Amino acid sequence: MRYANRRDENEPGIVEALHKVGAQVFHLNDEIADLAVRFRNQWFLIEVKGERGKLTFRQSTARSVVGNDALPVVKTIDEALKVLGQRAPLARQRTP
Repeated sequence: MRYANRRDENEPGIVEALHKVGAQVFHLNDEIADLAVRFRNQWFLIEVKGERGKLTFRQSTARSVVGNDALPVVKTIDEALKVLGQRAPLARQRTP
């Protein structure tokens, strides 16, 4: 019996950051990747893991077949933006 995929707590923040840089994000109910992301006419499959998240056997196998770069695993907003070749905007510094 297969259960519904649980979403990681960090996924909404990652999705929001991807939207802010102009990416289209599609949630997948897939055993290999959580997100399909379209950015500047390119597609990316991204697996989001929580702080202690581990790859499943199928995810590890898929990454070994197609390569780690083709199926990146991200835990932070910075890692997700890096997949797209983007950087997180610097926070505004307050002046006294």
